Amino acid sequence: MLYADDTIILCDPVEKQISYIRVILVLFEAVSGLQVNWGKSSLFPVNEVPQIKEMAGTLGCSVGKLPTTSLGMPLGNNHKALEIWDSILEKTEKKLSGRKAQYISLGGRLILINFVLDSLPTYVMSLFPIPGKVMENLDKLRRKFLWQGNKDGKGYSLVNWETALLSKDRGGLGVKNLKLQNESLLKKWLWRYTEERNALWKEVIIAKYDQSPLRDLFPDLFQICGNPDANVGDCWTEQGWDLVFRRLLNDWEVERVAEILGMLGGVTINANATDRMLWKHSKDGLFSVNSAYRRGLQHLKSELDNARMYIKRVEELDKERRYQEPKEMVEVNTIMYMVVSLEGKEQ
Repeated sequence: MLYADDTIILCDPVEKQISYIRVILVLFEAVSGLQVNWGKSSLFPVNEVPQIKEMAGTLGCSVGKLPTTSLGMPLGNNHKALEIWDSILEKTEKKLSGRKAQYISLGGRLILINFVLDSLPTYVMSLFPIPGKVMENLDKLRRKFLWQGNKDGKGYSLVNWETALLSKDRGGLGVKNLKLQNESLLKKWLWRYTEERNALWKEVIIAKYDQSPLRDLFPDLFQICGNPDANVGDCWTEQGWDLVFRRLLNDWEVERVAEILGMLGGVTINANATDRMLWKHSKDGLFSVNSAYRRGLQHLKSELDNARMYIKRVEELDKERRYQEPKEMVEVNTIMYMVVSLEGKEQ
C-alpha cells in the first residue's frame, strides 16, 4: 500500500519472501536513483514470529511492535479501544489551553469550536465509531471552553448543551454534534460501497463478509433450473420474478422456491434503465456528509421545540376558555424552565 513516500508491504513470515522484498527494493534504488531509508523502516510481526530479528537483519531495518500508527491512524489496535482516541483528546485539550484562548470572547470561542476543534477528530471519526466515553470527554472539553474559556473557577451556561448542538435556525448555537457527525461520516462508506465498483477495500469486504450467491444457498433448485447461466434481467418480467425449471416441482421444492421469492420480494427492477443508487435527501441525488448531518439534526428535539408547541397551545385557547380552564391544564412547565435557564446555570 502506497501513499506519497510511505509504503506498507504485507508478506508471510518466510525468509525467502523477505529476501525477495530486499532484492526488489535494491533494484528499485538502482533503476530510479532514489534510496530507501532503511533507518526509518521497520518490520512488524503479527502474533509470534520466530527468527524475526534475522529477517529484520536481511532487510537491514529494525523490528517494530504492534500496535503502532501509520499516517496518523492506529494499526494493530482493537477498533473499540479507547487508546485510539488518546491523541485526539490530547490535541483538543492542548488547543484549548493556549494563552491566546483566554482572551477570546464568547463568540470567538464558538467560532473556534466549530471551525477548528471539530476538525481535529474528523479523520479518525470517518473510520471508527466514536465510543461513548470519548464523546463525553470531548463534549466536556468543548462545553467548558465555550462557557468558561481558560478562566479559573466555575462557569455558567446560558443554555443546556443539547440546545447548543442544534442548528441556529432552530434556536441553537450550531455547535457540531459529534455523534451525528460520526454517523454521517461512516455512512459515506455505504455510499462508496455502491459507487466504487473495483476498489480494493470493497473487494476485501466482499471476500470476507459477502453473502453466498443463490446457487450456493439453494443447490437443490439450481440443479433443476431451466437456464443455469441466466442473469438477473433474464429472470425479471413486468409481472415480477419468473424462475424457470426443467420439470414440475415437488411439494418440498415449492417451499424452497417460496424462500427465494421471499428473499427477492423487496427487489424491483427497471429493465429499461441502468442501476443507480440515489440519495433522496439532496437535490442531485448524491450522498454528502453535510446532507446526512442535516437530516440527522431534523430528528432531534429540544426544549425549544417543546416551548414553541406549548406557546402555540396557549395562543389557540380563546379568551373565554382561558378563564374557564384550570391553570394546571395549560402546560407551561417547559416555558418556565427555559426562562429560568436564561439566568445561567452553574457549569
